[in-house]
Amino acid sequence: RKRLAREPRVPMPPASRPNECWSMDFTHDALESGRAFRTLNVVDVVTRMCLAIEVAASLPAARVVRVLDRLAAAHGRPGTPTDNPFIESFNDRFRDGCLNQQWFGGPRFTIENWRFDYNLDRPLISLGSLTPCESAAQASAGLRSAPRPTGPLKLEEPATL
Repeated sequence: RKRLAREPRVPMPPASRPNECWSMDFTHDALESGRAFRTLNVVDVVTRMCLAIEVAASLPAARVVRVLDRLAAAHGRPGTPTDNPFIESFNDRFRDGCLNQQWFGGPRFTIENWRFDYNLDRPLISLGSLTPCESAAQASAGLRSAPRPTGPLKLEEPATL
């Protein structure tokens, strides 16, 4: 067969405002009992704000869609969520600052507290030493209100976690 020449790939323009593009990825760890759990991490590419960390023994596609729908209702719907270096950097911070520091009996409370600390109290060099919340407020200065981290969510509590 003769191969057809592909059109050259055009790189996506970088996101320039909050909620224009989200990154998402999964991490996994184990409870003190040895039982595995996973997390779905969603980060705004521009502000680096962690919008959600969903924790469960299993994260099927339907649950991921529910999380994204919940975030879209709270923050507006972005373009297609992507997997990129921003989420990998976040995952490293999450593993070093939270997962590697704890033996979990029940991880949801600890992880949600870490997410608030990350968004509100941890300046990032990539944001000019601003916290993700400060970056979001600065980027949204022209909007009526700055995006705020969503509060602790009423999580579905499977009996296994």
